[in-house]
Amino acid sequence: MNGDTLLRSFSYLDDDLVERSETPRAARPWRPWAAAACLTLLLAAGLMLPRLLRPAAAPDPTPGPVPAPAPDPGQTWIDRPGGPTPPTPPEPADPYSYRHFFSWWERTALSADAAPARQYLKLAAERLTAEEYAAVLPERLFDWMRPEDTAVAEYLGDGTLDAVTLRVGSMEHDGEITVTLMPEDGARARYLDAYRAALDVHESEQIETGDRVTAWVIRANGWADLCAVFARDGVRWQFTTSLPEAELGRDRFCDVGDLVYCFAASATPDLSRFRMHETHTFAELTPAEARADPDFGAYFPREAPRGFTADTILRSGDTLTGNWSNGAYGYLTWRISRSWDASRVVSAAEREKYDLSLYPIPWAESVPRELREAVNDPVFRAEELTEALVAARTVQMSEAGEPSAPYVSGFTVLYGDVAVRVGGKGVDPAWLYAQLAALR
Repeated sequence: MNGDTLLRSFSYLDDDLVERSETPRAARPWRPWAAAACLTLLLAAGLMLPRLLRPAAAPDPTPGPVPAPAPDPGQTWIDRPGGPTPPTPPEPADPYSYRHFFSWWERTALSADAAPARQYLKLAAERLTAEEYAAVLPERLFDWMRPEDTAVAEYLGDGTLDAVTLRVGSMEHDGEITVTLMPEDGARARYLDAYRAALDVHESEQIETGDRVTAWVIRANGWADLCAVFARDGVRWQFTTSLPEAELGRDRFCDVGDLVYCFAASATPDLSRFRMHETHTFAELTPAEARADPDFGAYFPREAPRGFTADTILRSGDTLTGNWSNGAYGYLTWRISRSWDASRVVSAAEREKYDLSLYPIPWAESVPRELREAVNDPVFRAEELTEALVAARTVQMSEAGEPSAPYVSGFTVLYGDVAVRVGGKGVDPAWLYAQLAALR
């Protein structure tokens, strides 16, 4: 499914805000982005390369329910980490003697022409306080669940809460489940409703807590995206994870089901209490104003790619971001800031850390685990930039509904203390190199 719309909107997040929203942690399993409706939040995860690590969609399988997994005993509860523990809700007669599961419906990647219209959201991200984090966690978790301490709240430009996102890892598997809480009548929920309608996923099933859960799995080119949703009292919860299809088994369906049950068996948090702790400003610019910016104007492209027009150009904090599209499948995102990950800086001689031509599809199998972080989002120094290097970061691939295989590129170039991160689809790599080379 084409996920450019919502995911591209996250490029407006200030890098300094994103840095404050994250703490150093062990590298998460490397895998491509899930279908757009599934992975709604990958904060500062790069403008394009995660999409490079996803092959084209497979032919549509026959829709139908996934067989329900068999019961599995041995679940154990642990207390919620951090914060005051609220009263324990009433429990079903025997809720812990089996793994929780429900019916999953097979769906395929959505053709681009059925996707919702593009929209650009001005988002600011703030890390949750200890009190806020405790408020959104379930009262109890199974002992295999490992909540990560990178929970963030996203706010629209007017200060309205868009969503709260947290991640739960597994002590049993090398992976994590992203949990997104959002107001049921908010912009995020409406956007995801459009995708779910286009996927034709309307079936729901009542679980033990009385909530109705809608769940689907999308299998394409060796990958499986799992997504489950339920809503109550004006709040929607969405659970998403992506994994190689070869690892998809009864236990992975049950992992999501268990986590759904933990949240469904807990009280509904009051999202209206979430407020921005800082003031974030957004200035929308014209291309001419962007090129005249005193800090970053010298690093803004002199012209748009042929056939592309500017959609939105924003200056937010210490970041200047431009977005262009060609009215079809092509787009370009150009983000300038003074924030970058020093651990991802690679030299042109280290081809194994950036050259996609060295690794056959699927990259999840061909790229060595110790190199995945670098290959996913490399940073090059401007003095080493060559046309051959840009070509090494460019592939041709298509998604469902696209008539041809356009160029797809993504990487970061470092000019002294200024980082220019580019991500594009349908952009000529020769044009991309010429623009970047002119900045030196």
